[in-house]
Order: sequence, then structure tokens, then C-alpha cells
Amino acid sequence: MRTIRIEDAALAFDQVLDAIQDAPMRLQRDGKDVAVMLSPALYEMLLAEPPTELTPRLATLFKRSLVERAEVYRALARYKAERPKSADDQ
Repeated sequence: MRTIRIEDAALAFDQVLDAIQDAPMRLQRDGKDVAVMLSPALYEMLLAEPPTELTPRLATLFKRSLVERAEVYRALARYKAERPKSADDQ
């Protein structure tokens, strides 16, 4: 996850907003984390309830996986959306 100082984020806010569409961004003040900015899509994904059949520990790991591997999941989704349909997809 990319880290940026709040002062720098304020100066380049439009670029920050564009960047968080691809990956969350950690905001720091005086070298300490104060916030994390993320896209609405990722926020909604994090709010989504994991499947009810999961145990609490697995649900925690599932949510952590969504955060840590969000870029991979987005890349897979783009790949699936962009590639031609095959007989296996049906």
C-alpha cells in the first residue's frame, strides 16, 4: 500500500483520488498513520458480509484477504471482463 503525507495529498488531491481507484493509500501526519483512503468499490467490498457458513476466524481471514489482495482481485476481474468467452465459461 502506498503511503503519502497529508500535506502532499492536499497539494495533489486530484491525483490521489485517481490513484486510490487502483489501490488504497495510507495517509500520514508527522510520520504516523492517520487514515487510509480507498475507492468506493473497495469500501463496499469490505462492508459485504462474508458467506454465512464461514466460521468467525475464517471470516476474519476472508476480510483481510480482500484488503491485502485487492489489486490481484481487481486484475483478475479485469482479465475476466476483457477476455473472450470460451466454452468453459458457460
